[in-house]
Amino acid sequence: MLAIAFTPGCEGEAEVDPCAVRCEQNALVTCDTEGVVIKTECGDQRCASDSPVAQCVPALALPCDPDDPPASRCENGRVVQCAPTAGYILAQACPAGAICAEDSTACRPAADVGCDRRVWSVLCINGERFECNGRGEVVVSAASCAEAG
Repeated sequence: MLAIAFTPGCEGEAEVDPCAVRCEQNALVTCDTEGVVIKTECGDQRCASDSPVAQCVPALALPCDPDDPPASRCENGRVVQCAPTAGYILAQACPAGAICAEDSTACRPAADVGCDRRVWSVLCINGERFECNGRGEVVVSAASCAEAG
């Protein structure tokens, strides 16, 4: 009969800090200020342990090099850029009342953005509804549509 013995730890192995931010399967593990471990499921997103700090990122997010980031762009009213703390290309909403327009790569007040009603689609971002009026102006109101992804 073969007997296998296990030892509690191997010499030279470092103990894992239970409060080190990390991924466990598809959950982000952190601690509160009192050292209590908090496990947050990433849900539709995925836990990225390869970013500078483990975090939940959109499932289809692509990695990027924060030291040599690709150019920023606008997509669905949000700024899409390499987030240095994430190491991933992420979409970020603009401040209230502002939107990222396709002819720019930065947030601008909605009143400064022109639009064409024939091709404009209503955007709902962070509780605000952005739509194109008959004068070719983007107007903002409280959201009355489902949050756009």
